[in-house]
Amino acid sequence: MKVYSLGRFIGPKLFTIRFFAKMVPSERINKISAYYKKYSVITLILGRFIPFGVRNALFLTAGLGKMNFIKFALSDLLACTISTISFFTLYFHYGESVINYIKQANILIFALVFILLGVFWYRKKRAA
Repeated sequence: MKVYSLGRFIGPKLFTIRFFAKMVPSERINKISAYYKKYSVITLILGRFIPFGVRNALFLTAGLGKMNFIKFALSDLLACTISTISFFTLYFHYGESVINYIKQANILIFALVFILLGVFWYRKKRAA
């Protein structure tokens, strides 16, 4: 909830700083707002299962996109409930083997994100 509030109230002020304004143009914020209007609940539910700070980025952009707070809170409650029940059930029934799989998946996801960021950076640098 705190990250949502940061995006909602402090986020627009960040765009007066040139560094942040370059990172996320206003067209992209408008696109994110439209995306949240269309897929908000599904996005937040799926975002709960993605590691490495994606959840915080989703909450921040939900605030930046001026998503309705009640809708956000209810979506987050549903997403939190689903993820908590899912993870508790997996850990209770499968224990150590699931933890090892999740550690391996986190490493794989981290590697994929790192590779994608590298490709993006290379293309951007090559285009400039």
